[in-house]
Amino acid sequence: MLTCERVEKGGVTVLRISGEVDDIGGQALREAITACMREQHYRLVLNFASVNFLSFVGVGALMDHLGRLRSFKGDIKLSCVNLQTRRLLGMMGLGQVFEIYEVESAAVQGYKQVAA
Repeated sequence: MLTCERVEKGGVTVLRISGEVDDIGGQALREAITACMREQHYRLVLNFASVNFLSFVGVGALMDHLGRLRSFKGDIKLSCVNLQTRRLLGMMGLGQVFEIYEVESAAVQGYKQVAA
């Protein structure tokens, strides 16, 4: 089961994700991102510190929203990504699509550096 804790940090929405981002978890992630977009929160950081599995379906959930977020001058930045997830993104050719940060605070700061 996937849970998403939502935290606002200076104009950036952080989703702290816990669990498996598989078929069911991917749908929950889609819904969480859609809810952010409905509220016009387009600058997202997804904290993967408590994610123990990411499937192709989960990656699809990220990709489904990425283009729309970027059309609103937003983005998805990832933080605390484990080795398995990094490898999956790399195999899919998405290692350069997402900015990946070691810690959540650096990902949030990444938005502030772009704005400066």
